[in-house]
Amino acid sequence: MSFLAYAVHYPAPENERQVIDAMRGFAELVRKQRGVSFVDLFKNEDDGTIVSVTLWESRELFQTGWAELVKHAPADEWELRPRQGYALNSV
Repeated sequence: MSFLAYAVHYPAPENERQVIDAMRGFAELVRKQRGVSFVDLFKNEDDGTIVSVTLWESRELFQTGWAELVKHAPADEWELRPRQGYALNSV
């Protein structure tokens, strides 16, 4: 069963480039994890939010990979409010 993890980021307009660059660097680490089939970033032009999306082969592979990845997750100092993360199993 596939597993989707995504997070919504709220960069301050003056820090958008730093947030995107940090997220791209983190995405490169994510791509190297076993079980990752998709990683990308998307911008909502209406409100300036940036959404990171990852698709994993399973929740178990996500949990195993995330245990190490979380240590390298970008800081939220450039964001207006805390990011929101979501985790979804395929049905």
